[in-house]
Order: sequence, then C-alpha cells, then structure tokens
Amino acid sequence: MRKKSINSIYLLMDSSVKRKISIVDDNEIFVEGVKTICSELPDIEILEVMENMQYIKEHVQAHSPDILILSYNLIVPYTLELLCSLPCFCSLP
Repeated sequence: MRKKSINSIYLLMDSSVKRKISIVDDNEIFVEGVKTICSELPDIEILEVMENMQYIKEHVQAHSPDILILSYNLIVPYTLELLCSLPCFCSLP
C-alpha cells in the first residue's frame, strides 16, 4: 500500500486495484473538482457523473462502483431505502 497526498487528503490505496467511482451531484464546480483530483490518481476511474438519483439503482447494479459520492442536496425521502436495496449496501450494519 502507498500513501498519496492531494490537497491535504490522504488516501491509502492498493496500487494493483483500480477503484471505480460514480458521482451523483448537480453542482458542476464540485464535480469538476472531484474529476480533477481523480485525474491525478492513476488508481481511480470515474464511471459516470449523474445529476440526479433517477437511474442510480440501475447504474450501481450494472457497474458496481467501489465508491458512490452522493450530493446531500439531492437526497430524497426514499434515499435510505434506495441505498439499502443496493447489493453493495446490504451487508452494512
């Protein structure tokens, strides 16, 4: 494992594994910032950027991202139920 610092953020990563990230956010500035940071990390791949939660369930089931970044402002009343229905979240306590 190696330690990388980008803007005071420390990530521990296994360099042999490429991490897949999906972003759900309608803030273009935030998304561009995340994309810029991720472009400096060879072990990170951004799968998709979505502006709303409409297709998130289908996307996660089809692509199985390792990291899902959700905008707090896009949280809808059924968000927790939606997340709990995803296979990757079913094993969480």
